[in-house]
Amino acid sequence: MKCIFAFSFLPFNVYAMVSTIITFRDPNSDILNKPSAKIGVFDAELKKVARDMEEILLNLADAGLGLAAPQIGISRAIFAIRFGREVKFYCNPVIKDLSSEQEIMEEGCLSFPEIFFKIKRAKKVILVYQDLLGRNKTEKAEGILARAFQHETDHLNGITFDQKAR
Repeated sequence: MKCIFAFSFLPFNVYAMVSTIITFRDPNSDILNKPSAKIGVFDAELKKVARDMEEILLNLADAGLGLAAPQIGISRAIFAIRFGREVKFYCNPVIKDLSSEQEIMEEGCLSFPEIFFKIKRAKKVILVYQDLLGRNKTEKAEGILARAFQHETDHLNGITFDQKAR
């Protein structure tokens, strides 16, 4: 089974439409390999970043599950996960617990168009984060959502999925 995060089985011409996503081939792609700055102020600027990320994810239709701010050139610790036509935001996320049970799945990433790698990840995680208002939250996840949390948190820590390839 293939699992794609802000990535996809989209035809190449759709990638041109989503020109704000930074790929590993771009001159400014070094942002993908640097840890993101922690969010300290939950203001209008952060909400604008969230709106931009939401627009990108929703324009990808069913192709993208998650998107991290560095993928659109913003070094801030926020990622988005799409649930149908709804998008949820995770600020300053930290994975607090990973299950010992793991599985290998094929993943993709919009920052690596049409490239897929087999990645071993924990089946269950506990994520501690803040919402867009700065409120502390905890979320347990398993399966594809746990995988998405790991993939997107890696982005915020400057780790791209090719570094985890098997």
